[in-house]
Amino acid sequence: MAPAAIDGDVEPSGWDAFQARKGRNLVALPSLVATQLLTQGFIRRRSRARWLAHQFVFWGCILAALVTFPLTLGLLHFESVGQEADRYQVYLSRVGTLKFDAGSILGWTIFHALDIAAVLVLAGVFIFLRRRLHDPGALAVERSGDFLALAGLFAVSVTGLFLTVSSTWLGGRFYAALNTIHALTVILGLMYLPFGKLFHIFQRPGNLGVAYYRQQNAEGPPAVCRRCGDDFASAQQIADLRDVLPQVGFDYTIDGDADDDNYQDTCPRCRRASVTLAQTARVGGFG
Repeated sequence: MAPAAIDGDVEPSGWDAFQARKGRNLVALPSLVATQLLTQGFIRRRSRARWLAHQFVFWGCILAALVTFPLTLGLLHFESVGQEADRYQVYLSRVGTLKFDAGSILGWTIFHALDIAAVLVLAGVFIFLRRRLHDPGALAVERSGDFLALAGLFAVSVTGLFLTVSSTWLGGRFYAALNTIHALTVILGLMYLPFGKLFHIFQRPGNLGVAYYRQQNAEGPPAVCRRCGDDFASAQQIADLRDVLPQVGFDYTIDGDADDDNYQDTCPRCRRASVTLAQTARVGGFG
């Protein structure tokens, strides 16, 4: 949110709101990370099914990243312990850490962490897909890009599981071809990140600044509706909208006078009433 002027003062953006009360905001940061990023309670308030799907996909992707990137960068590897073929030690860079038996529950979990991640992601994908195909609200706003993100997650997860199927039950047959296909789906998925819903990976942490901005707004004076005179949002937020929206091509001034009435000064209830009145006038009235 860009700075905006109210009565000659420059109001803070989300980052400025954080800086203004850095000590208190740093203390609140762990709680915000837990609620906004990890548990995503704001989604649960909308729908438990959507929240469950988000959690499956989120933790599946987190687990996959925690395994894949360190392995690829050489920061994580495994070495056998002595002459024992079924006993391994985990190395973080060159530092030896945990030792475990390959046949133990811990060993199975470690060596199948990516399979677990794939199953979690697939569970989330199927919940999302069911909603996309049956929920009337989702069907009303459906776009092809929504299915493309699900298809990408599905492809990466299934081709990864096929590698385990090949090595465990097929004696390694088709492994090279399956590995190439899996690598291709991963590369295409990474290329797709900036262009679709998966970009939320980067957007969601930025929403922490929104939380600080809202908290700052809540402590300031309220905006007053130009139509009914009731308080609705904060004066700072409305002023910021009036300042920023014209810069991105949206001008909500009334009669073209930037210093006069602005549609942003209208509360949500009066906006709905205005739309209803305009639609009534458009069709010549009802009844």
